[in-house]
Amino acid sequence: MKRIARAVRPHLLVWLLYLAAALLITFPAILRLDTQILGGPGGDSLEMSRHIWWFKTALQNGLPLSWQSLLGYPEGISGLSLLAHPLQYFPWALLAFVLPLPLTFNLVVLATMGLNGWALYLLARDRLPGTSAYPALLAGLVFMAAPTFQGHLFDGHGGLMVQWPVPLLLLALFRIAERFTWRWFITALIFVVLAPGGHFLQTIYLLLPLLGLFWRSFPVPPCWQRAAPR
Repeated sequence: MKRIARAVRPHLLVWLLYLAAALLITFPAILRLDTQILGGPGGDSLEMSRHIWWFKTALQNGLPLSWQSLLGYPEGISGLSLLAHPLQYFPWALLAFVLPLPLTFNLVVLATMGLNGWALYLLARDRLPGTSAYPALLAGLVFMAAPTFQGHLFDGHGGLMVQWPVPLLLLALFRIAERFTWRWFITALIFVVLAPGGHFLQTIYLLLPLLGLFWRSFPVPPCWQRAAPR
């Protein structure tokens, strides 16, 4: 247990550092996190927070997550698209059982911003061996504070802000290119699944170009060459 705590502590500290940066970026939102939802007027923040509310309400009342009975009244509409974007609300939606909805949504956004920075920090640390942690920390800060993220934050695009699986996927792909192991192959598969978890558009605009570039840029591992048909 102590070994796990020692391994987790540095990552937790880095995430908390980026969480503090997220609070600074969104200031003065920290003064009213429990009453005002992050995002500009006319954005999707209310829709995103409703997803969190529905997840909690459906679990409390035994309602199917795949059917939105309170939308498209009186027939209701399919909620399959909600299930296609699980990282928009899960597992953070569990906080809604004990916290006000605005605070839950805001914590989801802030935690996601912190995770984005942490994930890029891990990638930079892996690709910059032998250097201090400061360049990697700066890289994570630049990534999480990128103008594109600020635009998504303003427009309430909670799902498109979920980018932390992408640097971790890149890390796994680089490791596979250097030396194929099943450990990193399985890790890459996990993050291929998680990458579009914020929004399935990530599959088209991010995963396909990224994986295609990786496939063309790196040599095929010997074990795959042996498996190729002759």
